[in-house]
Amino acid sequence: MTRAIPVDSDEDVWEAPAGWPVVPGRGYGPQAELDVDPMAGLAAQGSDAVAGVAAVVAARISEIRLILDAANESGGLGAAGTVALDSPASATPLGAAVLAQAVAHTLRWSEREDPAVADAWVSTYGVVFAAEAAVQLASSGRCWNRETGISFPSARRLDDISDTVHSPILFRMRQHLAVLPEDTYRTVVVRLGELRTPNAHPVTRIATSVLAPTEQHWVDEDIRAATHTTPRRLNNAYLYLLMSITTPEQLATLVETAGSPTLGTSSIDRVPFYTCVARLGAGAAAMVDQLLREATSGWDRAFAEILEHLPSDEAFSLLLAHLDPPLTSAPILRAMARFPRRAMRVLAGLEQPSRAVRDLRERYARTRPDLAAEFGVLLPPRASADVETLPESLRTPPHQRRVTRTRAAVDTSSLVPQPVSLAWLPGEQARWATHPDQRQFVSRVTSDRASNFLLTLGSKVSDIDPEILMPFVGTQVTTWMVGWLNGKKHRTTARRWFDRHIATAATDLIASILDVPGKSRTVAEKAVRTLADQHRDTLLATAAILVPGAVETVTAIADSWIGPKAIPALPDWLMVAGLPPIMLRESGFVVPDAAVHTLTGMLALSDSHGKHPGIAQLAAVAEPGSLAEFAWGLFEAWIFSGMVNDGIWVMQALALFGDDETAWRLEPLIRPWYYFAGSPAEAALRVLVAIDSDASLTVLHRISQQAKAKAFKKHAAVAVRQIAEARGLTGDEFADRLVPDLGLRETGALVVDYGTRAFLVRIDQRLCPLVFDAVPDDRGGWTAAGSRKLLPRPTAKDDQDKAVPAYADHTAFKEILKTTVADQTKRLEQAMLSGRRWPSAVQQRLFAEHPLMQHLARRLVWVIVDEAGAVTGSFRIAEDGTRADIDDEVVELADDTLVGVAHPVQLGESAPEWAQLFADYEVLAPFQQLDRPWWTADSPGFADAFDRLAGRTVRTGTVMGLKRFDWRWQETGAGVVTRLRRALGGNVYGEITIEPGLWLGALHDDEKQAITRVTLDGATLDELDPITASELIRELEIMS
Repeated sequence: MTRAIPVDSDEDVWEAPAGWPVVPGRGYGPQAELDVDPMAGLAAQGSDAVAGVAAVVAARISEIRLILDAANESGGLGAAGTVALDSPASATPLGAAVLAQAVAHTLRWSEREDPAVADAWVSTYGVVFAAEAAVQLASSGRCWNRETGISFPSARRLDDISDTVHSPILFRMRQHLAVLPEDTYRTVVVRLGELRTPNAHPVTRIATSVLAPTEQHWVDEDIRAATHTTPRRLNNAYLYLLMSITTPEQLATLVETAGSPTLGTSSIDRVPFYTCVARLGAGAAAMVDQLLREATSGWDRAFAEILEHLPSDEAFSLLLAHLDPPLTSAPILRAMARFPRRAMRVLAGLEQPSRAVRDLRERYARTRPDLAAEFGVLLPPRASADVETLPESLRTPPHQRRVTRTRAAVDTSSLVPQPVSLAWLPGEQARWATHPDQRQFVSRVTSDRASNFLLTLGSKVSDIDPEILMPFVGTQVTTWMVGWLNGKKHRTTARRWFDRHIATAATDLIASILDVPGKSRTVAEKAVRTLADQHRDTLLATAAILVPGAVETVTAIADSWIGPKAIPALPDWLMVAGLPPIMLRESGFVVPDAAVHTLTGMLALSDSHGKHPGIAQLAAVAEPGSLAEFAWGLFEAWIFSGMVNDGIWVMQALALFGDDETAWRLEPLIRPWYYFAGSPAEAALRVLVAIDSDASLTVLHRISQQAKAKAFKKHAAVAVRQIAEARGLTGDEFADRLVPDLGLRETGALVVDYGTRAFLVRIDQRLCPLVFDAVPDDRGGWTAAGSRKLLPRPTAKDDQDKAVPAYADHTAFKEILKTTVADQTKRLEQAMLSGRRWPSAVQQRLFAEHPLMQHLARRLVWVIVDEAGAVTGSFRIAEDGTRADIDDEVVELADDTLVGVAHPVQLGESAPEWAQLFADYEVLAPFQQLDRPWWTADSPGFADAFDRLAGRTVRTGTVMGLKRFDWRWQETGAGVVTRLRRALGGNVYGEITIEPGLWLGALHDDEKQAITRVTLDGATLDELDPITASELIRELEIMS
């Protein structure tokens, strides 16, 4: 079903969406109906909430007493909790809060914040008591007894304004207070006011403001007292003041004082922010826009989706300002559907819209000509192509034609089965020999034994990994691959096999389609139909050579269609008139809507029935860039629909028509899909593989390295490995070739043309863009004149059709440059740590001559190694691209000489000399290289490195920081990390033991950790290779 977008009759009415995590306060918002009578008191002790809490306490009574005893020994709070446990009628609000926290310490994290505690307090003690207990609980702290390992309630430190306020219980009490009779509510307010003493903890005061939002003078006082501990981020207890703010001015003051709010990772964490927006409506637009501009990847979608709901011209205009980032396009389309008149009015009133906004306005005007006429939006004329000039596939699609297949009488006696053999790619057999799985065994199979190897598989072939058959060819292998190509489980692997071996496999396919009717001919015909989109020429050429007359048969099969005979109706979320136009290459005319309707039907059919043959015919005559924009428009419309299941076929359009821009746009959209099973994320990976450009493969490789979800990261890594192997490359070699040159390769500069003026953008040695005014030279090119700090924005004097997209391209250029520099810096440092080597000719091409990588490579020292891995020399890359040694003498190397990024351990005594030379030349390394601390077996501090660290106390944050060095947390069953483990290659591991440990979910509760032991399993320190040993000591030294 398509998600319906309501169209508001009054576009200025504000009502928060029902799905937002909002906890209304007294005086506004729909109030939740509560099962608990807030006036009940002790008489209601039989309520479900009370019984439920009592059952939890009874089941954990021994653990609770231990915790309360520990709290009593430390600060005396345990006594109040013990009274609440043993004599509930004598309990104080503080005692009830202490007991609640003690009970929570005995539960799993997911069970600790139960709102039923608030209900039980209200039922047992009444609402005044319960409100005070909620405040006491919110402002409580927690301590840890290092000797017993018991965590217990304590008084919160004065400087502790963390956001740990037991928010579900506090929110539940807020709901209770919201529905009280006025006189009872006033009684509660008086008691809460008594808690706001001059010496009260800031969190105590914040909690009272959350419970009683009517007391705006409290809120104002707390806003004035707010501070932020993390620059520009409101991520502490003051965040909860958002729930009681009633004016945009209060919001602006809080953000200015305490920083921008964060959303958190769960729905309960998002309550303060969404509650604030729900209360202010359009008054929150400026803050949401600021958060959208500051947002890191992943949050920009959430903020854009908030803006789309706000009923004001300001909110829609702010959303339009974010049109270019792909994550905001769908929210804009939904806002236009929700507020159609506002959207057209605002779009019509824009004086100098960007190219993207102009395109959006035109597309919207074509879908809503009534509103376009009302607000005076004039549509530019669009020359539509005559239907008769279109490809036959769009006039009479293949599925509508009457096809009579005739088979010429052919002599197939010469077609005999091909024997099984092996066809390895360069270097592939050697790589397989190092794999720990079945590929290692296959690497030892010779061609004369290949047939016997397949015989041993026999009927077991359906149970094996078809990847191990990738180097095999022969009729038997082709038969298996045809079956897999027509199935689902191994279709991708089979397609890669055919892409690799089509020259050999074509013979078997031709023989099968010319065979007598039967299952084998039917599946072969389907395979030919599938493979014809990329291998048509090879199939036809093979047919012409093998069997005269077979060409007609292959052509008929390739052009046939076995799917449904009718184009499906367009889904109601798709309007053809609103899609980007498809332009014909030769005439520049636009494909008319009726033909576009046919094309979308072909795409919808292709997803489940193979590629429709009419698509290739259109692609041959349409302008590629317009097809890519059309596909992206389809994709945006599907996103707008809520990504309904019947629209997954739009990913097929991206795969068929996508280009580099598609890949860059798709990358940020994929990230939020990582964690959802059955999501389109894996389809997006297939899109990137299908585009098969340097840009798409760069994005794919980055996902394989950076994705947070392990399963998705593995899928991307497998795709990268398969592509690399198909090209005869390792994963690292493949990544080397994916570094974009960003258009700088030819001249070393990027031209930004505004029509009336132009600029040159070059890269300095720090890989930062430098902008120069450009003047024409005598050769028809451009020469740099005066420099500028930044590229200026286009003005009214510039050619808008050139300047606006040029400025946008420059913005995208800076983002890609920033990402590329960060990625490649990490890769070069990892190459230094892993001892990776390149033949000197390859290193010259990939680094010294690359327009981006040369700037990184020149700021590093490189080593020369022999075949045994011993260092025989070192050099740097000079400004002219030549190699120079420590004495600035030219270094000449044979093309196959191995070189690598130098680690200071390898440079030894020459490391300080290199450091001085780089200092003299004012060369700054992209990462720590020459100034990197290093140790060898005879260095002071090498032998006792582990002993020096054991017994020390370090900050918890320092321990957590070891994750960046691949130290993995070893969690116990109780949710505590007391050991960190580091894989060092082979079966060697480093291990650090800490106390009291890291509590998952409360990592900062203990400021320091004691290091009790440091060990190395599987080897001694001096048995490690020198770089690994030095780096291990460096990591331990950083920790200490």
